[in-house]
Amino acid sequence: MLNFVRKIVGFPAFWIVVGLLGAGLISNLASGQSEDSSKQSESKGIESSMSLMREGTKVVNAHAFCRSNGDRLVVALENQDLPIVALENLAAQRILKAVMDDLNDERWVVNGQITEFQGHNYLLLDRVSREARGSVQ
Repeated sequence: MLNFVRKIVGFPAFWIVVGLLGAGLISNLASGQSEDSSKQSESKGIESSMSLMREGTKVVNAHAFCRSNGDRLVVALENQDLPIVALENLAAQRILKAVMDDLNDERWVVNGQITEFQGHNYLLLDRVSREARGSVQ
């Protein structure tokens, strides 16, 4: 076994490969990125450039467009760039049922609290009501 190792270490190709691997490792360390951090930044894509709302932010009488995304409710608050997934509770269930029954029943006034989990915001609804028909802006 020792003779085999001595033969491999004696080949110039072995040292070329070791040198290239070492140079790649040093390059990654010097740029401040490991493979994991670069994969994470790629997976976030567009969302990484958008800022998240702070955990605990209160949403009070906010006008919102609500739609279903499968069995989840998605809420687009006016004056916000990204839609927010509503956490499952009875308030979200009420809106989701109404939206699924009538696709035009999308405008609501919502109250709740913003949460954050793994780089995404969620909305915990506590009180919801249909927007008055005459208040469309």
